Amino acid sequence: AQPQIVWVRTAAGEVEYFNQRWYEYTGCTPTLDKGRSWASCLHPDDLPATLESWHRALHAGEAFETEYRLRDAQGRYRWFLARSVPVRDDAGQITRWFGSATDIEEVKKLQAHSARMAQLVEHSRDSIGMSGLDFTGLYLNPAGMALVGIDDNQINEDARDFHQFWGKSLTLRHALHLYDDNSAGPTRRLRHRQHFTKDGFLLHCYVSI
Repeated sequence: AQPQIVWVRTAAGEVEYFNQRWYEYTGCTPTLDKGRSWASCLHPDDLPATLESWHRALHAGEAFETEYRLRDAQGRYRWFLARSVPVRDDAGQITRWFGSATDIEEVKKLQAHSARMAQLVEHSRDSIGMSGLDFTGLYLNPAGMALVGIDDNQINEDARDFHQFWGKSLTLRHALHLYDDNSAGPTRRLRHRQHFTKDGFLLHCYVSI
């Protein structure tokens, strides 16, 4: 993991200290105005919202947290999670603000990948579902719901039975057979030539685990 960027601000919010990681990452030098160098390194699209959020926290004397992109010494941007908390004296007056920025670029990439995969599943023409190891149904995409004749309102804590998702012909014995086959190697497929929906329609399909 990359070390955190750390800074200290005055009670009025002026930057008075950056740790060495800031200078290594941004390429800025200690002789530059710290406040201006901080703003100049933020992505232009993130700067207005970040400043608004920071000024709101500063005036309210409350903890600050946001995500923004910081430019590195090579001109590339990476996502950071920034937090700042006020430090108070015995009288409750703010004397300093202590802040840090944590690199979350890989988390953002994973979130973006997950979002793309979710879109593919949601818009797929194939029926895609998920169940627990006890074969309790957890999720069914729109194509699957249309296939077996259920809607979102029927996927709840009282109606998450695997059979309600896939019809009466996919018995627990078949599901266990698929699970056992798959436990030793790659995904296996079992063809069900007599698969019925809840409405009694006969389907030909593959089920894979």
